[in-house]
Amino acid sequence: MKTSDGLKIKRDWKKLLLFFAFYWLIRLPILPLGFGVDGDAWRIAKAGMRWIATGKYYMSRYPGYPLTELFAGISLVVDGAFLTNFLSALWGFLICIILWDIISEKTDSVKAFVSVIVLSIFPIFYSATTESMDYAPALFWSLLAFWMSRRKYPYWLSAISCGIAIEFRFTSILFMPILAFMTYKNEKKKKLLKTLIYISIATISGGAGYYRLIARFQSSIKTPAFIWEYSHIPYYIFVVFGFWFFIAAIFVIVKYKSNIFKIFKGEVEIVMLIVLFLMPFFKFPLDKGYLLPIIPFLLILFAKLDKKSWIILMCSLGLNSFFSVDVKGVKIPEEKIYFHPSIGEGELIKYVAKRKFQISTFEELKMWARHQKNRIALFIPSGINEPMLVPDDDFYQSFRDCSRCKVLKGTNVVFVGVPLPKKMILKYFKSYKIILLEGIVRDEYVAFNYDIINELERNRISYVYIPKNKISSFLRGN
Repeated sequence: MKTSDGLKIKRDWKKLLLFFAFYWLIRLPILPLGFGVDGDAWRIAKAGMRWIATGKYYMSRYPGYPLTELFAGISLVVDGAFLTNFLSALWGFLICIILWDIISEKTDSVKAFVSVIVLSIFPIFYSATTESMDYAPALFWSLLAFWMSRRKYPYWLSAISCGIAIEFRFTSILFMPILAFMTYKNEKKKKLLKTLIYISIATISGGAGYYRLIARFQSSIKTPAFIWEYSHIPYYIFVVFGFWFFIAAIFVIVKYKSNIFKIFKGEVEIVMLIVLFLMPFFKFPLDKGYLLPIIPFLLILFAKLDKKSWIILMCSLGLNSFFSVDVKGVKIPEEKIYFHPSIGEGELIKYVAKRKFQISTFEELKMWARHQKNRIALFIPSGINEPMLVPDDDFYQSFRDCSRCKVLKGTNVVFVGVPLPKKMILKYFKSYKIILLEGIVRDEYVAFNYDIINELERNRISYVYIPKNKISSFLRGN
């Protein structure tokens, strides 16, 4: 089978050097700041550490992420959070290189260069490539498999790459039917046989890391409930792409509607991939990371627009990273979304601030706790309590049988990770002074504090509630 020539990007080495400098300049300062805002990043680090230390595998979360956890464990033997985050950043850089090559093949190098710049600052891509998560490596191997199939390299190479992606993140299996379809289209002889071989190779290489999990948990594995939160889906799509993008998209559709449908010509595989990856997002709309795999493919389609339309869309996507219109509020106790427009910092700037705040606030909490003489239960919301997930023998000891509760050694302060089963409040902390911190980093978890307050008031247990804008002054004794 005839294959395409090598990477087109090698002809644009000056732009590549400029992109290399830009990409790493905006990431290196944040890499040492813990494992990430997402609690799952800390769970992956914990699972990797336990795997390397004990030789036994404990999944970070269902259904297990074997390669991600293994890479995290090995990296943590060498270094701390910086190396594991650096690997995510490296996967992200390679994703940009592949995307650059795909776009260059059908358009021009300027569109490719600008597209990867926009991708590199796209908020959910930026967070995925600076945290110790599974999104970036899974997307890299999936996109590599797609690139090899698109360029008509040997189908078995694409199949192995697809399998590796599945090992990093199980939802990468959604790439398999599309890549198998591309194999069927590409091959001239024995099309059906080679397609079946493709599926077999991808399945075997992708399932190798999961067979022990299936053997061990086959009698107890339960499929998570399929919850369609229709009212939340449009809002979270809005959050990912931003106000400016939707305004720009409406303008482009109205003004250049004759050109819109041209972008789909010859791109049936990309359209199918986008549709497939919207399905898990519709299942879990709170997790915006499920939309990450479709972003590179949208940029490929956008690059086929006329220059004016493309510039408008690229500017709108870039603007959202630095200057956004936020429309979210959480109404307690119903935890309903309501619209309260406000103009403020972009999503990328907010994320960097959250990342810094998470680590600095947690360190302040530890310093504050060492000066307390009374027995205190400090309820810490998601977004700050994640560092408690990773074992730290220098600071923590377990508190009874509560996995979310840690005692700071040498103190009487129990760090309680929220959310916490309400029954544990009466069981463990009735004789403690209870201090509740309002949700700070992950706003959607504010309502968990409300549930705890309800339980405390129902049982007439006194507590101190610290709003998020008062936490810093509280810790400083003001």
